[in-house]
Amino acid sequence: MEQRMKELDTLLCDAKNASDMTLVTEYTDTKRALDNEVENWEKLSEQLEAMNNE
Repeated sequence: MEQRMKELDTLLCDAKNASDMTLVTEYTDTKRALDNEVENWEKLSEQLEAMNNE
């Protein structure tokens, strides 16, 4: 997802693609999914750390 975000960011920085709603939608959907995965990873990391400290 991170790699695709970089690709989409590059594409959307090009003036000819900036108004391409398919790319914009993919970017926002991918960003949302990536943010959710990062949040899940953080929660699991905290749980693992707590279990290791017991």
